[in-house]
Amino acid sequence: MTEIKLIAVDLDGTALNSTGEMSPHTLEVLKGLATKDIKLVIATGRPLYQTKHIVTNLGLTDINDFTVSLNGSVVANNATEEILFCDYFDQQLLRELYVDVLAFDLDTLIMFDADHSSFNKMLLHCKGFEDKMTKHYLSSFSEEQDEVTVCLYTNNFNVNVNKIYISSYTSDINRLVAKWKDKIEISQEIRGDRSALEITSCNINKATGIAKICQKYHLTAKNVMAFGNEHNDVAMLQWAGIGVAMGNAPDDVKAIADLVADDNDHDGIAKVIETVVFGQ
Repeated sequence: MTEIKLIAVDLDGTALNSTGEMSPHTLEVLKGLATKDIKLVIATGRPLYQTKHIVTNLGLTDINDFTVSLNGSVVANNATEEILFCDYFDQQLLRELYVDVLAFDLDTLIMFDADHSSFNKMLLHCKGFEDKMTKHYLSSFSEEQDEVTVCLYTNNFNVNVNKIYISSYTSDINRLVAKWKDKIEISQEIRGDRSALEITSCNINKATGIAKICQKYHLTAKNVMAFGNEHNDVAMLQWAGIGVAMGNAPDDVKAIADLVADDNDHDGIAKVIETVVFGQ
């Protein structure tokens, strides 16, 4: 087996359990990677703002520590907060996509601003504030008004956006996906009669972000083990030398993985690392 030098882990549903916490055992094993000279990278759909406490808990605060956020559209240095890589949507494409969100009467549109978001603050552009999903998301920031800024999006001025989140009824979402699937990177999660989309520029995904870090440290995909549980992890799991799907992942995600771990409530990550990497 090619030597593993970098391990990339998704957060929600992967490194974090069903209550959104990292178990003490998983935390211990991940922190132990440093003793084996293995780089640990968080690769998440979350913005940088929502990763800082996890980065700190894992001790990933060295000059050589990076986070891949917003599904690969942003890669940042954890110590300096400098941006190694940032991608954002073409302005005309963004405007046309917004027009279709209105035309298809989709409920939720939340866009993450590339120019004004960091580990310490965040700027969001929304279609509106009254739908259930937007209210739920924004409620988590109710006590951080000075750090999190929210505004209504209008398509008559330039906004540099690197990730879009859309939620609505699946039948309406599918109309948008059918029209846009060849123009942008789309990850779709279906829950009953509703769907959520995470959208980045075409060919921008978590694998793209990890590859930027590998390039900096002269590593290849064969040196990478990656853990994930959802469709926004598929490109990363396929690209990595060893792609590991969590036991709680959908069957189609498990099907493309090299290994399937135990679920996120039973230290699935820790068990695989202990067996495959530490040889325990």
